[in-house]
Amino acid sequence: MPAHRHPGTNIVLHLLVGELDLVLDEDTHALAPGDLIRFSGECEISPCAIEDSVAVVVFAPSE
Repeated sequence: MPAHRHPGTNIVLHLLVGELDLVLDEDTHALAPGDLIRFSGECEISPCAIEDSVAVVVFAPSE
């Protein structure tokens, strides 16, 4: 997925199945099933599924 932002939000991503590389700004996080990551929507994000994946993504207002 192309790099993008979600300004004004906090994001929680819980990977349920698969393998995912999540780029936040310039850092890459390798996620495996069961991993949970929280980050600001101000970060530039670019997720890349290494294999078919299922995740729960929650967007909440940052205020």
